[in-house]
Amino acid sequence: MKKLKKINKGLILTILVLLVLTIYSINIEKQRKQDKTYIKEVCEEYIKTIDEALVLPEEMQDLKIEISKNKKDEYEKVVKDNLRKVMIDNDEVIQLTYDRLEDTIYNSESRITKSERKISKISSYEFDSNKVEVNLNAVVNTTTKYLNGNDEEESKTDSFVSNNDIIELQKIDGKWKVTYSNLQGIDWGMLKDTIEFAR
Repeated sequence: MKKLKKINKGLILTILVLLVLTIYSINIEKQRKQDKTYIKEVCEEYIKTIDEALVLPEEMQDLKIEISKNKKDEYEKVVKDNLRKVMIDNDEVIQLTYDRLEDTIYNSESRITKSERKISKISSYEFDSNKVEVNLNAVVNTTTKYLNGNDEEESKTDSFVSNNDIIELQKIDGKWKVTYSNLQGIDWGMLKDTIEFAR
């Protein structure tokens, strides 16, 4: 009889632990499912911000006129302010992201006049506590103008499918914010290692 009571107590305790773990896992999955919708929206907003940053205002599009430092400084402020809306509140991360974009924005041989990246599929959400890595595919369309051999402006349109885009986010004060991205077609260089150090 005593042996049966000990077995029953152990069995009951095991069942309670399993029940608590199951409820916890179900709640985590529910929260992640809700978060995925919001995370996708943040990724789309971030991509839109990057697309807008890559296209200089019309008055800065002329390839034959050098852009003044004042104009560049004004544009840098606008881009950084827009990045702050979707990225973590860290000046170093914002600066590093802008520095990487700047290489593409101020290419001396061409200007991007249209940039559009649309998410076609999210391959995976890899959660790790309050962080997530989003692996996605996107369709990218860009129009670039350049000077031809006769010193006249011409445009060309490129389209490609990007199958390896990555956006990393972190949940801060209940909101998902971008901490890092690697989008094909933009020269991000060693940005991830540098941002990991800055966080």
